[in-house]
Amino acid sequence: MRPGYGHPLCNLKAAQAAITYKQPFFPTCYGGGFIQMAFDLAEDAGGWTGLELDVYGNDERYDLRLRTTRLTRAWQSFRTEFVATAAWTTIKVPFDALEAYRTDASFDASELRRVGVVAVGREFAVDVAVSGVRLY
Repeated sequence: MRPGYGHPLCNLKAAQAAITYKQPFFPTCYGGGFIQMAFDLAEDAGGWTGLELDVYGNDERYDLRLRTTRLTRAWQSFRTEFVATAAWTTIKVPFDALEAYRTDASFDASELRRVGVVAVGREFAVDVAVSGVRLY
């Protein structure tokens, strides 16, 4: 690992490959819903400050949702929002900026087990790509 580049959890070269989700119209007329791309984490994130993600999109707002071993209900998470711009951008998300959602649990990075990028809550064209996820 090179100093200053973080610890790669999922790292694809942006010019070559990315995990992409595209849907021209995301309807909410059936009572809501969501679109999510996520992965399980096998690394211990304890001792790290946060996550870096390389993202590309359509200038829309998306959620970053993290789950820990303390969360037992599907709707619980630690979350924040980001905008996926129309140029590859690295976003930094400090763990202390995460907001607990529908849980009284505190975020503990050593218990992090799942990372998800989510489109939810409004009608819009979904177009988001992630080419790298790193601990920093």
